[in-house]
Amino acid sequence: MIKETLNVQQDGIILDHLAISSAMNVLIGYKLRYKLLVRRVVRNGFGCIISDKGSTECPIGWHHFGSSCYFFSHELFNWLNAEFSCRAHNARLAEVQSKEQSNFLVNMCKTEGPGLSYWLGGRDDVVEGRWMWAQTDQLFNFTDWYPNIPDNIGRNENCLHMYAPFKLKWNDVTCAGLYRFICYIEISDNTNAECPLGWHHFGSSCYLFGHEYFNWLQAEFSCRAHNARLAEVQSKAQSDFLVNMCRTEGPGKSYWLGGRDDVIEGRWMWAQTDRLFNFTSWYPNVPDNFGGNENCLHMYAPHGLKWNDAPCTNPYRFICEKGSASFYFILAVFQYCTMFTE
Repeated sequence: MIKETLNVQQDGIILDHLAISSAMNVLIGYKLRYKLLVRRVVRNGFGCIISDKGSTECPIGWHHFGSSCYFFSHELFNWLNAEFSCRAHNARLAEVQSKEQSNFLVNMCKTEGPGLSYWLGGRDDVVEGRWMWAQTDQLFNFTDWYPNIPDNIGRNENCLHMYAPFKLKWNDVTCAGLYRFICYIEISDNTNAECPLGWHHFGSSCYLFGHEYFNWLQAEFSCRAHNARLAEVQSKAQSDFLVNMCRTEGPGKSYWLGGRDDVIEGRWMWAQTDRLFNFTSWYPNVPDNFGGNENCLHMYAPHGLKWNDAPCTNPYRFICEKGSASFYFILAVFQYCTMFTE
């Protein structure tokens, strides 16, 4: 009887092993198919862009906005050398087409190089006063000049930069000046297909920056209505992305995140995963549980969007988060494979 039982158990182990092997083979096959489906590599000096019609991955050290990746240099070059440096990486000096893009670049410059000025791709050296983008030879359809600028002092200010003493407003300056610079490269014509319309892609997630003012619970319910949850922040890079996007989407506004400590005071956890924080961006001397009822987490505008504990009933804007298209593709593969082991 014992021997028969052991034989049955052994047969079960063998079947489980075969099922796991089969599942692994299926997963490997899907992995290879996924790579063939989505991997289009554009190499440059800083890394590679991995994309298909929907991918929005940028090289390491670059930052995504809209349909482009941006690189914020640390070197100081004149305009021509800055342009050559961008071209060496299959990119060009940045061209600014909208207020939203301008806000993104300003916020990133403040993050990457506080107090420093940055070259853009504009010039008027062909016809004085006729400002055009060097890459496309198009006249500016958006501008962000400082008041009474351009002024062409010295009659040789033919290049465009974001000037730190003017709060990164545009200024004309001699092309021989030495400044940092911004390179950009287009990803594709449909880069945000990873995410629904109005959402923004970062890492393996899509983010929606709500314009309504809800309390924490209403904000969470609103996110769930979009098959999402209030955002959870796991790294400095993700935090910087959210801060810059908040400054672009709602300057001066505070935003709810998905953290709470209402179960055990001082034990801050993410509501969706019930995980303790492994990264924080608290303002100094916060959380302080002022009034004894500050159990919800938000990015507080008066504190430079650093984290702050607040009463869950306060109305703020909010950030929803959900997996991107490629994330759900991989998730579906794993779910498919688990059918072989159940």
